[in-house]
Amino acid sequence: MDQEQPVSGDTSRDSLRSQLERLQSAIDYRFKQVGLLKQSLTHRSFANESVPRAGDYERLEFLGDAVIELVVTTALYQRNPAASEGDMSSMRARIVATCSLARAAQAWGLDRLVRLGKGERRTGGAQKPRILAGTFEAVMGAIMLDAGFETCRRVLAPWLDATLEQLGTQELFNHKSRLQRRIQASSGATPTYIVKEHEGPPHRRSFRVVVEANGVPLGEGKGASVREAGQNAAKRALAKLDARNDLPRATLDSVLQDES
Repeated sequence: MDQEQPVSGDTSRDSLRSQLERLQSAIDYRFKQVGLLKQSLTHRSFANESVPRAGDYERLEFLGDAVIELVVTTALYQRNPAASEGDMSSMRARIVATCSLARAAQAWGLDRLVRLGKGERRTGGAQKPRILAGTFEAVMGAIMLDAGFETCRRVLAPWLDATLEQLGTQELFNHKSRLQRRIQASSGATPTYIVKEHEGPPHRRSFRVVVEANGVPLGEGKGASVREAGQNAAKRALAKLDARNDLPRATLDSVLQDES
């Protein structure tokens, strides 16, 4: 691979070597085998036009996909001991979605570094989410081969922490869905949400919602919307269920008996 050839989308005269130096500084990891990093930035379209043919990133992408999923899965398992398998699967799917990985690639500047063939460049390949996500995965695959899993975990930590924080503000856990699954599995009942009061002017409303099962209140929540208040009520109800020492053996009926 031509070491001095500018990468796709870059208008400067900097060599590929200097650009790779900046990338390694940005991700806080320096490759022992720089050839792996170069390969992770080489799209098939570029490799096909090279003489002799260069190695592309597809095998590294395959490896990196598995590495990222394992890092994310481990983090979700360790950080959310109360989350169900379904909750964690849903969270992981959102974190490793193509659009999410594409944004991570842009944050690392991979849209300026990925090496594309002429046709792919003309069609804006450096901004295609599929290519960006694949490049991000390939870089992680290269790190895995160069330094191992723990280094991959360290390199991904800032991105994963920021992603989890962002998703957390968007109600990553759907407490109402979790509560419904929990109650229906235990007793077959369906929770109902009742707006008890609302106050304040239209631009600053406050709602109070109570969630009940079989007519017995399980939790109460407040929020700036009925939806938010309902989610908070479900969260309180889940906390009440989790606090029982005999969970998960306890049925909803015994909880309702305690409340009556």
